[in-house]
Amino acid sequence: MNRHKGTQQLFILLLFLIFVLGSFFMLSFGSSAYRNNLKANEETEKYRLPLSYLSTKVKEAENRNSISLMDIEGKSCLVILERVADEDYATIIYYEDGYLYESFQKNRSYDLSYSDKVMATAKIEMEKDGNVLTFRVGDYHESICLY
Repeated sequence: MNRHKGTQQLFILLLFLIFVLGSFFMLSFGSSAYRNNLKANEETEKYRLPLSYLSTKVKEAENRNSISLMDIEGKSCLVILERVADEDYATIIYYEDGYLYESFQKNRSYDLSYSDKVMATAKIEMEKDGNVLTFRVGDYHESICLY
């Protein structure tokens, strides 16, 4: 009888050990999947969010003819002109040192020192070919037809 009881206890301990090891491996694989998901979300934020932001800014412009790319202080800038309360204003958006900046200014002598950081991002390239405006961030790009 004693031997039978010892075998039962050993079997229970073995089942408990299998349960603990199974739980450990499930947690280990789950945390790995979580890390991969987090990395994918960070990449989406780094690449697709700036494209979405720029696209939205262009689409909300009142007049597509008022959108241009200009070289200001040696930086390629997206300039969106608009009229507010019978005065001309410009929204200037550009990339510098890992950040997307935006400035809203009244006069035509643009000064980028008044800009605010919008978001951290990978390098953004902007180009305009005829009526098509194209933004590139890493392997992602978005083209917008202006008219």
